[in-house]
Amino acid sequence: MSVNAMEIGEAYLNALGKRDIAKITSMVDPAIWLKMPMAEVFNQNDFIMAVRRMLANLRELHILSKFSSGNQAMFLYEITFNDPVGVVRTASLMTMEGDKIKEMEVIFDARPFERIYAKSELKKAA
Repeated sequence: MSVNAMEIGEAYLNALGKRDIAKITSMVDPAIWLKMPMAEVFNQNDFIMAVRRMLANLRELHILSKFSSGNQAMFLYEITFNDPVGVVRTASLMTMEGDKIKEMEVIFDARPFERIYAKSELKKAA
């Protein structure tokens, strides 16, 4: 089966922007690997917990650019969080396996999150 990485990745980001946990859960592999500046997780349950923490402060998500090659898709987007975080420009590299997201590396400047999370909490999430 041919995977359309761009469509899967864009559908994931749209679900994220709509706070659709059921859709997000259905799109990720049970053994998803997520790496980002504040955490690294290796399964769907921990991934969904990380997503829920982020959604608690998310206001908007806008995709700025996207491209794909084979089973990977790369996205540049802006996420607007509640104050005091504000707008965070983010890049995500997603790797698909079948019709699921198997790996995701999310890159962003984590400094704005220090305003709402103590540094000790950031270390616990890692």
